[in-house]
Amino acid sequence: MGHNAGENFATRDVAERSPSRALGVGFAATTDGARGQSDVSLAMRAAEAGITMIPAGSVAEAMQRAAREAMAGDRIVVFGSFHAVGPALSCV
Repeated sequence: MGHNAGENFATRDVAERSPSRALGVGFAATTDGARGQSDVSLAMRAAEAGITMIPAGSVAEAMQRAAREAMAGDRIVVFGSFHAVGPALSCV
């Protein structure tokens, strides 16, 4: 797969390695911390990499939405820093 010389490596890396290529729906969640982003900002950055994510509020709100939309046999996958995964674990 060829890449444009001016393409941002971090964006390219996200596009090539993201689990969302294999997943049906992605929900962006706002995270805390110095490097945290809002759900809207994260969804916009994902879109720049060709990944569709739906802004879904906080991590807990995103987990609730994923649970509502999941069907029997579906899996909810959380990826990111401990600022995302930690709060998600408390929703299980």
